[in-house]
Amino acid sequence: MEPDEKPGGIDQRHTCDPLERRSLMSIARQAIALAVSLGICLSAAGIGSILTTPSIATWYAALRKPLWTPPNWVFGPVWAALYLSMAFAAWLVWRQDGFSHAKARIDPFHHTARA
Repeated sequence: MEPDEKPGGIDQRHTCDPLERRSLMSIARQAIALAVSLGICLSAAGIGSILTTPSIATWYAALRKPLWTPPNWVFGPVWAALYLSMAFAAWLVWRQDGFSHAKARIDPFHHTARA
């Protein structure tokens, strides 16, 4: 019998305990949830960009802007950072309680009935 084998012939090097397996599944679920969160927020950003971009040259260029208005090249990275932050925040809320329990955190008008 090999030193890493149990008496039943199971090789200990290739098994993981249920807690470790659950932890790996949890990491996979979290990664999927983060990817879904990113996909939803970046899709919203893409749709907003598609709908807004044609108007930038017409109405936005004609606006009277204050002197402290940032240059146009700043808007893309800032909006990207905002949407990435929203995705990350949604993932953190899901990660703590799941979305079924997080409704009260996401929806400020959500009221629960108290007995």
